[in-house]
Order: sequence, then structure tokens, then C-alpha cells
Amino acid sequence: MSGAGGGGSDSDSSGGAARVAAADGSGSAAAAGAEAGAGGATGGAGGAGGADGAGSGDAGLAMDFGKVQLDDGTEGIGETAEDRFVKWLTDNGAKFPKIQWPARNTVGGVRGTVALDDIATDEHMLEIPTALMLSPPRARASPEIGHVFEENPALFAGDDDRVLAAYMVFERLRGADSFWAPYFDVLPMPGSIADWSVDELKELQHPRLEMEARTRHPRMKLVFERVFDFLCTTYPTLFPRERVTFDLFRWAWGTIQARAFGRRLPWTALVPFADCLNHANVATKYDFDVGGNGVFRLRPTAGNAYAKGAEVFNSYGRRDNRHLLLEYGFAIENNEWEPYELKVSMPASTEHYEAKVRLLSQYMFSVTKSYRLQWMVFNLEVLAYHRVRVATAEELGDEAAMAKFFMEPVSARNEIAALAEVSNLYARELSRFPTSLAEDEAALARARGGEAGGISPSLMVALVARVTRKRILAQQKAWVDALAPLFQVASAQRGQLRSLRDPVSYYVSTVLGQLRPPCPPPKHRMGR
Repeated sequence: MSGAGGGGSDSDSSGGAARVAAADGSGSAAAAGAEAGAGGATGGAGGAGGADGAGSGDAGLAMDFGKVQLDDGTEGIGETAEDRFVKWLTDNGAKFPKIQWPARNTVGGVRGTVALDDIATDEHMLEIPTALMLSPPRARASPEIGHVFEENPALFAGDDDRVLAAYMVFERLRGADSFWAPYFDVLPMPGSIADWSVDELKELQHPRLEMEARTRHPRMKLVFERVFDFLCTTYPTLFPRERVTFDLFRWAWGTIQARAFGRRLPWTALVPFADCLNHANVATKYDFDVGGNGVFRLRPTAGNAYAKGAEVFNSYGRRDNRHLLLEYGFAIENNEWEPYELKVSMPASTEHYEAKVRLLSQYMFSVTKSYRLQWMVFNLEVLAYHRVRVATAEELGDEAAMAKFFMEPVSARNEIAALAEVSNLYARELSRFPTSLAEDEAALARARGGEAGGISPSLMVALVARVTRKRILAQQKAWVDALAPLFQVASAQRGQLRSLRDPVSYYVSTVLGQLRPPCPPPKHRMGR
């Protein structure tokens, strides 16, 4: 399998492991480090993966939630270990002259990085030499266990993650004798909702994600047994069975999944210090070995810059909350990349069922289909589907009008009926949750107000995740409900206006046309 991290389109970052976190807020990317009230978090020194970016951070819960207990997983890591890590970096050629780490004066008050001086757009803000990159070539060149990978191609060929996990476990067992000890000593155990209890998982109100979380450790254990049963049996001196525990493997495997870079590298690799930046939806990019320089470099792009004293961020890229919860243990409020999977179908008892099935098939629409609803993006396909579903025999007979159902209204009656049907669909979907959006909003407000008693970090994360999903549905319903009276007015005034503009055409071209393209929400920031 390929390495984790480095996914998405807006950055070049790998992801860092999370304990607990939640996020909301908005504001300019450049000022992200200076503004309070935005949240989200992960534990660890991590990296966040983006298509053009990578990086992870060290944050736990990155907002002031009153009684919520913060735990970024780094509190037990002392200054001595952190100082030793920085010295190890600089002694081996790493450069980050304008970045302070560790820093606690971050957006979330958790371990992160702060600009010591202004960092301009496209300025390389850190350089990490190849010698400090924990990569498959480095593992295979190990004089102690390089032969293990060479002798077992069936187990390791084409699987960077397994190579790195075996190498990390071996090096971790060496303790202070390992070259990587200063790096390992500042890494916390990666966080995930897979570590939650059954009751905590139920608070997500997302059965499919709950099941995925419950099966995560068992699936991870299969990899552990497949790889390390063999290694402990075949190479007992290198991998003593009594010391190679599942927890040790879970630390290595989780760190790789959460922190590794890979999209713009020839292989998956951990890049110490580059994975110490916390996450925000900012633009960053990295490059590697440009002109044979032998270094990994990271820079802010697309107008992103950092003022002196501001927190320096990287980006996970286009990560939905499912990924963030499983890999880091947090969710972003109103996450622009969060989809709500909505399944729609047409019962066989629907009037003129066969004719509608033929029409849908003709235009590549399935009778049963899942649609991805997103924050701030009006889903026109759901409306188009229901134009066919509510069509009368007369409307189905108007081939010219029905041929455009996926782009514009079929008739005034049809559009009003379709809008009502879609509104009811969203209302039914919202009613299936154990708690309402209003109840969850109130719970969030109480937690953020620091009311007596507070709530647990896991419940805060669950609230953020489920509120975001419900808001997507509620937003779609609000748009549909707003369109219905607008179309009624436009339809009623057809032909009555002296303007050359047909009001129904105006509805199609201006209203629906404006709703088609994505409307990016404010940037959400997370302390790491």
C-alpha cells in the first residue's frame, strides 16, 4: 500500500496524529496564527496531507471550550526531549531559521510552531536533508536489518508502509542507541476514534463510521500478525517476540498513516520537523531534491504568508471528517470537504415507473443512487432526479422539456412538486438522528460557554462531527425551501412583465446557475 499523508489539492502536507480536537471559525489564512476562536486539533508532532502540501502538528483541542479537558498527547514530553530533538535536527543539517518550535502561544494553546520573523509567500521556511528523512531507501540500507527486506520481497515489495513500520519497530527497540531516538521521543501515540468506547462512538450518530472505527484495530492487528509473526519467528534476535507488542506496532503504523509525506516524493517518508506544523486550510507546497540539492523544502503559496509572531501552519489537504476522525481523532466544524452521503431511490409503485426508469437511464441516472451533499454547495442533481420522480404522464410525454430535466425545470407544476419532494426528503433524513440539530447546537453552545460540569473531549468531537453533517442537510433544505416561493413568483409572472427577460429563464440562469458552482466557506483552522 502507498503511504499515508500527502492527499488533497490545496497543500503538500502529511498528517499528524491526534488525541482530541474540534474546529470552527474563519479568517484569513495569513492571520490564522494570530486569531483566536478557531479550533481543531491533533496530538503529536505531526504532518497533514494535501495534494500540494503535507504536514502535521501537535494540537489537542484547539478552542477554549471552558470545562473541556485539553490533551494533545504531548504534555508528558519534557523540554529535555524537545531540546534534544531540535539539536539533533540542526546537527544533521536541518534549517528553519524563521520558525520557533516548540511553541505553546499558538491558536489552540497546544504545541506548534510560531514565526520568528515574517515569512513571505513562496519563501522556503524549512529545509530537511535526506539524511533526516525516515524512508524506505534508508530502511533498506540499514546495516542491521536491510537484509530482511531484501530476503522477503513477497512481504515488503511495493509496500512502503510495511517497510517503514518494521524499520521503526526495530529502531524503537534500540532505544537511545537509535539514530532516530530524538525524533521518536517527541512523538505521542497517534489518536483515533478507534480508541473510543462503544458509548463514545454512538455519540457520532453515524453507524457506518462507528463500525469502521470498531473494526480498525482488528484490521490493523491482521497486518501486525501477518508481518511480525513472520519477523519474530524468522529473525528472533532482531525482533524478539516478547518485546514486539501490538501497541508498539500501533504506534509505528499510526504514525506512518498520520504523518507521512508521499504525494510528491518517490516513496512514502516521515520528515521530522516538517510534520511539527499544525493544520489549517492554507496553501502550502513542498518539493524534494530539486536540482539534486538533497533536501525537502516547504513553503507557503497562493498568497499565504506568516507574520512575525503568528502560528505557522501546514495543511492536511482535502480531508473529510471521516478521515480526520479515524486518522487523528478530531473533526472540523463546517468542513468544506465533508460529504453527506444521501441515498435516494424510486419505489416500483411510483406512477409511470417504467417510463421514468427509461428516462433516467437514458441520461445516466440510476434508479437508486447515492448523492454527495457538501457544505455551501447546492446539489442540483438531487432536484433533477426528483423532477423525473414527480413527473406526470403529460410531462413525460413532452420529450423536449423532459430532455432538459437535469439542467432546468420541466414545468411550473413539476418544479414546485420536485422542490417539495426534496424538502421532505431532507426533513426525513434529519429526523432519523437521535438528537436534533437545534439540540446539538445548544449543547455546543453550553460547552463553549464553559457551563458547570462541561463535557468530555470525545463528546465535543462527536458534537462537532454530527453538527456538521446535520448542517449540510439543513442547509440543502433551506435552499430548496427558499427556491420554491421564488419559482412560484417567477412562474406566475411569466408573460406579465414588459422586460425582455423571462422570469422563469431568469430563475434557471441566475438562481440555479449561481447555485451550481461550489461556494467556498470560510477557512477553518486547527491548532496542532
